[in-house]
Amino acid sequence: LHRTLFLDTETTGLTGGTGTVAFMVGLGFFHGEGFAVHQLFMRDYSEERAMLFLLQELLNRFEYLVTFNGRYYDVPLLETRCILSRVDTKLSTMAHFDLLPPSRKIWKGAYENCRLVTLESKLLGMGREDDIPSEWIPHLYFEYIQSRDARKICRVFYHNRMDILAMVGLVGRIHLVYHDPVAARPRK
Repeated sequence: LHRTLFLDTETTGLTGGTGTVAFMVGLGFFHGEGFAVHQLFMRDYSEERAMLFLLQELLNRFEYLVTFNGRYYDVPLLETRCILSRVDTKLSTMAHFDLLPPSRKIWKGAYENCRLVTLESKLLGMGREDDIPSEWIPHLYFEYIQSRDARKICRVFYHNRMDILAMVGLVGRIHLVYHDPVAARPRK
């Protein structure tokens, strides 16, 4: 796990495409005896290229990538943004473990859905205080860009950090299920 990077993006839209920008990239990794979360935040659209360069510097320190639905959303989006910004990326060449497919395979039907926040709450027993729904995030960023008032955007930082931490817990639970299939049973 010390060579593994957990990645989650917050974006200007949920559909993807060339008009969608990842304005925040959350990165989590084990460091010494602890776990660190770095959040790269684009205060303005002009900072995108610099943020992507910094992301590449951090990616170079790791061998493995862990995401939740990142194979179909986060990674392709970041690759597109890197191409448009003329930034070389190693995202597609990293060994990538997307947690969504195994989560669906193991817990499909056990809960109302297999969204990360559902698994975090029902499976891992983690709770969030004053979290915001994912669909509000683009609006909060656009509001921040116009007003420069960071009081609301701080909730996006919290949401992103909690997503990263939930992925760490989910990796542990999937590992446990692999070694003890009885552990796949949903919590009541």
